[in-house]
Amino acid sequence: MEENLLAAMELPPADVVEPLLTLAGWVMWLVFGALVGAAIKSGIEVAIAFNRGEGLDVAIQKPMTIAICAAFGSSLSGWAAFLLV
Repeated sequence: MEENLLAAMELPPADVVEPLLTLAGWVMWLVFGALVGAAIKSGIEVAIAFNRGEGLDVAIQKPMTIAICAAFGSSLSGWAAFLLV
């Protein structure tokens, strides 16, 4: 049954998909750049907190949030392909 469902799907025309994929590519590069910048900034903040002797349990929350956002952002291309079909 799953094979029939896949065979029945119609892909959008290339002239519709190409600009969307170009836009998605630009957005993903911008998100990647923002996440790299945020990771560097939060790494510096964790190093400063470690140097001051503050609790790292609070300081590590921001890098973990950035890592989760990076994992979600990297899966967006799969979601975009799923939503286009």
